[in-house]
Amino acid sequence: MQKNHDRQCPWNLESITTQKSSDASFGKTKYDRSASYAIFALTFLLCYIATRANAIALSDQLAGVFMISTFLLFIKKGIPITRSTWLFIVGMLILFAENFFFTVTTFDFKIYLKLLALCVAVIFFIQISKEHFYNALFRIAAALCILSIPFYCWQIIHPPSLIALAQSIHHITPWLDTGRIHQDVDSLNIFIYTVEVTENFRNSGMFWEPGGFASFINIALTLHLMRNKFVFDKQALLLVGTILTTFSTTGYVVLFLVLLFSVTNRMVRNTTPALAGIRIFSILLLIGFFSYVFIAAPIFRDKIDSQLSAQQILIGDIDFNNENFKSLGRFGSLIVDLRSIKDKPIFGRGYSDSEFKQQFENYNFTNGLTSFIGHFGLVGFIWLIYSTYASGSTLLRQQTPVGRFPIFITLIVLTISFSNPILLTPLILIFQLHFIAQS
Repeated sequence: MQKNHDRQCPWNLESITTQKSSDASFGKTKYDRSASYAIFALTFLLCYIATRANAIALSDQLAGVFMISTFLLFIKKGIPITRSTWLFIVGMLILFAENFFFTVTTFDFKIYLKLLALCVAVIFFIQISKEHFYNALFRIAAALCILSIPFYCWQIIHPPSLIALAQSIHHITPWLDTGRIHQDVDSLNIFIYTVEVTENFRNSGMFWEPGGFASFINIALTLHLMRNKFVFDKQALLLVGTILTTFSTTGYVVLFLVLLFSVTNRMVRNTTPALAGIRIFSILLLIGFFSYVFIAAPIFRDKIDSQLSAQQILIGDIDFNNENFKSLGRFGSLIVDLRSIKDKPIFGRGYSDSEFKQQFENYNFTNGLTSFIGHFGLVGFIWLIYSTYASGSTLLRQQTPVGRFPIFITLIVLTISFSNPILLTPLILIFQLHFIAQS
């Protein structure tokens, strides 16, 4: 009745106030919707950079678009810079000063400035995006999984035709592979899918290789399970199924950690003695199954054996004049990185060591963890452990009221980075800087 009266009396003060409130609410909804679209676009850029599959994903221009867009949106929303962010910036500048005065022979200001800008942009992105990021990330991950399936089936059923299609696209866009270390045709990216030429039973999705794709899906799966109280729904099973198609050693190890993370968290909720026994048995069964797979399956056993054999060779002198020797591998990267900081273990070799770059610029480092330690030394390693644990704690508090054991977040990040050089990409930086943005 009151609403009808208000319609008949437009001069009514309460009616005018209500109308203004309604208009304000509509304006806020419209702004929130546009902000949501902007965050989705930024999340897509963040994911595309993580693919590292072609010249666009590897370009400074795309990283610049992400950073500049984030800064502009941050300013538009009028979010204050937190005290923790200022302390982080000061800490980074102190580290840069140490590198400038004591570590590197040639200090590249541009590289250090880009690193600082990227880290600050990620902090701002976390503050801007909030819940929108997690929704957008999962939707993008699920879409990439669905998109990869038909291409993966095509790759298995008739690889020559898919390879021919990819080569045709590369003739049209010869710049697509610019920046790749390997010049051989071991894989071909066609924007929306990477064709595996030599290992056509593996699914790379949109990423540069199967391990990168599996790692990305595992990240999305971890955040989804946290938000879903560690319950596996149909969407989670889609992600798990896609991870299995990658046949990635790293992907499988991380999936095991994710499953263990989920089961362990569910054990502490409403647990009766009988249910606790069942869950403990499930964990032991899970550990036994994964152990058997890695011991018995030739694809994993042979791969690990070859990596260890390569390590034995690399312990000696590396023949840098051998043109066929390009990829250092995970263990080779480990050895070279640790050797490079033998005389500088505390702060590492810095981020623009000209002598190191000149010697190894044509080689592919695949161990992101030891590269990070090589750049930043023991200080960097301690920071990585602390930041991922603190960010994991923050994420668990925010995303689920029942989540515990942030050490799993640290283990997941360390395992992914051991096989993928992606610790300084925006997606992984979120797991290092989240606690700063939310404090």
